[in-house]
Amino acid sequence: MRKLTSFIGLVTAPVVALVLLAAPAAMSASSTDGPNMAADGKALFLANKCDACHSVTAKSVECAKPAHFEKDLSAVTDDAAFVKKFLKKEVTKKETKDGVDKEVKHKKMWSGSEEDLDAILAWLGIK
Repeated sequence: MRKLTSFIGLVTAPVVALVLLAAPAAMSASSTDGPNMAADGKALFLANKCDACHSVTAKSVECAKPAHFEKDLSAVTDDAAFVKKFLKKEVTKKETKDGVDKEVKHKKMWSGSEEDLDAILAWLGIK
């Protein structure tokens, strides 16, 4: 019996060690800090219904509303810090419509997590 216990210990110890070594790699692969962040950004963009008013033609995402409501985000030039504040309604943005300048706020206030917002901005290529 003692030999069997020793044998089981010898066999299971390397297996346990491999599992423990692989766990951090598996956890980081599912984290939004790595390369999956951009992939998750599209899913989050759609899940948060950003496509109700916005398209991202550069990434083949169409606006769900008719074209006259659409605002394409393919070429956003604002930096991420400003976009975050804008989506949280902390700042306004100058827009010109029919020759008239006005300060506007984003229609809907961001209510998701900071990590989700970071993932969406990374997917959009906003830095």
